[in-house]
Amino acid sequence: MKGFMKVLSLMLVGIMLTGLVAACGNNSSSDSSGNSPGANNASGSDGTKKEPVTIKMFLDSAKSKNKVFSDMISEYNALGGDQVEMNVLPGDGVAAVQKMNILLGSGDSTDVVILDNPITQEKYVKAGYLAPLNDLANNASVDLGKSYGKYLPKADDGNTYFLRTDIGQWYVFYNKKIFDDANVPYPSGKWTWSEYIETAKKLTNAEKGIYGSLMLDYDNYLYFTARQKDVPAYKEDGTSNYDDPAYKEALKLFADLGNVDKIQPSWLEFKTQKVAWDAFMTGNYGMHLIGGWYMGLLTDQKTYPIDWKWGVTQVPVPDSGDGDRTLVAGAAFGVNSKSEHKEAAFKFINYLSQNLYKENKGIPPMENVSDADKVALLQGIADSSNGSVTVDELNKVIFDSGLGVADEKISGPGSSVISQTVLQEGELYMVGQKSLDDAIQAIKKKSDEAIQSEEE
Repeated sequence: MKGFMKVLSLMLVGIMLTGLVAACGNNSSSDSSGNSPGANNASGSDGTKKEPVTIKMFLDSAKSKNKVFSDMISEYNALGGDQVEMNVLPGDGVAAVQKMNILLGSGDSTDVVILDNPITQEKYVKAGYLAPLNDLANNASVDLGKSYGKYLPKADDGNTYFLRTDIGQWYVFYNKKIFDDANVPYPSGKWTWSEYIETAKKLTNAEKGIYGSLMLDYDNYLYFTARQKDVPAYKEDGTSNYDDPAYKEALKLFADLGNVDKIQPSWLEFKTQKVAWDAFMTGNYGMHLIGGWYMGLLTDQKTYPIDWKWGVTQVPVPDSGDGDRTLVAGAAFGVNSKSEHKEAAFKFINYLSQNLYKENKGIPPMENVSDADKVALLQGIADSSNGSVTVDELNKVIFDSGLGVADEKISGPGSSVISQTVLQEGELYMVGQKSLDDAIQAIKKKSDEAIQSEEE
């Protein structure tokens, strides 16, 4: 699937204002976005009006409870055409994806498939779980090229199999109250990992149960700085490049944050204490390195009625000076190849792609956006922040950071197994059951085996 995720490197060019598709209220079938109020109750490709159907969509447990998704579904259902219901996967993260793997592998016909990361996206395309969208878009009078431009994901066969709902880059969110209590200046502008660690140490207060930093159990935390340096995941001969020193350095840095620097829960503590994915919202962590989607939580006062102000700054970069990049990715939805309502499912995921980023305060997966549109969206975020951030502060981080971009995840042959291997072997190192060298060697060996197995 070489070249499949190339569009990720083209991210972050622009942002669309919150009401951008309001003009799509025209019910004309010439609407290139297919996002008009009547778009989910349109005529079929044979010209006959189709009866509304019920569409089912996969969501993990956390997203099923997220007001953003419930509101989006309610808004779509209120249009009066096709109706959407959730098919909730048990658990979150890896557990939810594993359950979805089993269901799709057994022929489940749930219409809309959630695709949270490049690994799942690539895996599902290759497995044939997703229907190509090109003909479905044509039948719905949607011009994919015009709507999404260079951000439109295309597989090697030229087809599009999913639509992104945002273009997400990574930031550091911080709790201003914890900074104020520790008399530490707010971070701003370019900074290094050493500076991040020193800042987090000043914020950490064991007596009060305060950690200066928080990171989750995603695999890319374990190779974050290697991605920042844009070190290839594969050698020219197609084998794993995990024996490059950058991957070893990245794993050690992440492990040391909890085991040595004590600025965040160690991997063992994180697992045994079952630290929640939204733990930053408890107010017990000074900083959180995470994707921009987290802004949706910070601006959701109903679900998270926090009594402290927050800020956002750019990610720290390697001290070596060769990794001035943030990481980027884009969540997406696709249509199940086994769906009995493919056309209706496509119209819904197109609606999500055109609208969900507004609720998440995210970057839209589209191009040709004006400066005025950017400012309008930033103003929307600022207005929803309860006085925490300003348009100028957001603009400096999102558009004027001066950082380049690199893909968030390793994607390519065997990437799903590589992801699991990084977590498994990385854990053995971080809990003291393997040396760093042995863990890296094991990741390299198992990655090569996964690559070879997939190519046979």
